[in-house]
Amino acid sequence: LTYKVLPIFNERDDDEDNWIFRLANKLHVDTRHKTLKKQMIISSGEALESHRVQENERLLRRNSYLVDAMILPHRQCGDTLDLLVVARDVWTFSPSANASRSGGEDSTSAGVSDTNLLGLGQSLSIGYFNEEDRSGTTLNYSNPLLGNRTELDLFLADNTDGNAVGIAVVRPFYELDSRNSAGISLYREKLDQSIEENGVEINRF
Repeated sequence: LTYKVLPIFNERDDDEDNWIFRLANKLHVDTRHKTLKKQMIISSGEALESHRVQENERLLRRNSYLVDAMILPHRQCGDTLDLLVVARDVWTFSPSANASRSGGEDSTSAGVSDTNLLGLGQSLSIGYFNEEDRSGTTLNYSNPLLGNRTELDLFLADNTDGNAVGIAVVRPFYELDSRNSAGISLYREKLDQSIEENGVEINRF
């Protein structure tokens, strides 16, 4: 198996050959070959079955960081066929910011997210919010490509009225021939609440 990752923009296309698109290609970290390799259900040395090739293409295309993926014949030598795995990236880094005022109260939020962190197929998002009654930060991390098709999801929140942590480790039904699935998830949350009467705090729990 040979791997090739195409950039976000095709600089050979006159419509995409400009300095903005060239800069985006340079700033973007391409999907790594090992990231694609971890998602292959076909492997070198085994008999080639067309339905498994098609299924493997679907598994690659379901990634939000790939706009397309194909598995093509590359070289033939006797009874062996070398396959070429071709994937094309999309832009995955996304900043966000928001500010609003409603009912005399201000609220702001900001964050960044990347669904293909360093080309490894992992996702990370970090956010901050500030409201009249509370503020805090959140972190979400997901790695669907741990060993043996295992997925890891992590959630953290640190707010002025409490905190939360969640973790899940799952081995899903990865392909049509999968026979079992298993996983475990843990979630813990601490929340401080108060009861007020006439603007005065009378209880907290």
